[in-house]
Amino acid sequence: MSKILVGYIINGRAGGIDRYLLNFLNVMHDSDVQVDFLTTKVDKSLKLELQDYGSRLYEIPSLRHPLKQYQKMCKIFNYTTYDIAYFNISTTLNGIGVFSAKHFAVPKRILHSHSSGVDCSNALKRNLLCLLNKIGRIFLYKAGTDYFACSIQAGKWLFPNKIVDSAHFSIIPNVIDTKKFAFNSEMRRDYRKKLNLNHHFVLGHVGNFCYQKNQSYLISVFCEVAKKNSNAMLLLVGDGPDMEKIKRQCTRMNLTEKVIFLGR
Repeated sequence: MSKILVGYIINGRAGGIDRYLLNFLNVMHDSDVQVDFLTTKVDKSLKLELQDYGSRLYEIPSLRHPLKQYQKMCKIFNYTTYDIAYFNISTTLNGIGVFSAKHFAVPKRILHSHSSGVDCSNALKRNLLCLLNKIGRIFLYKAGTDYFACSIQAGKWLFPNKIVDSAHFSIIPNVIDTKKFAFNSEMRRDYRKKLNLNHHFVLGHVGNFCYQKNQSYLISVFCEVAKKNSNAMLLLVGDGPDMEKIKRQCTRMNLTEKVIFLGR
């Protein structure tokens, strides 16, 4: 049986990388592969879910303690022999684990870039993190053997051009099961009735309330839509750190009766 150590997952529900990793596990489950995961804080419900797949969940220190994270990773690789170490990351700062994998000579060390920038609302901090990522691009790739990205832009964000142009680089598009989102007239009717939207023009948005999703701009656009169409309603699905800020923006723009926050 082959063994893969995969990082990094939060709670299975936190965002796109979490969903991707659980989909990855679901696909790999029927093959002769043991898939284990890394997290910075064990979520009990996730741990139970992974047990159904025979997967282990290792807790490692956060990036606030990079040396401790490296040491913990070394203990994991020293205790269990893995054939593949697969790191799904957004910046080069997340790449500590791959160096420990290289130290313990894990045969395949995959780096998978899931972003093309820094998701931070503070401009000063964002510029600093961008600079650190740029510095990290110089040497992070040296610890890997294979390189993935969800787009060319994401690849160039994490790796030098010589890697992106090489045979060791692959684009793995983000995919979804479209059957889950197929149009259903009965469901449409039921939810319109439940939300009292039978005769409204309805717009919707699904996403975490955070800087990179930019709901603030969405609300500004919807305000203009509402001026042209008094029947317009906006449904916002999700939660996150910026939710209260968006609610206050709706209040300032007199949209509280036109925007429905559905939560996660």
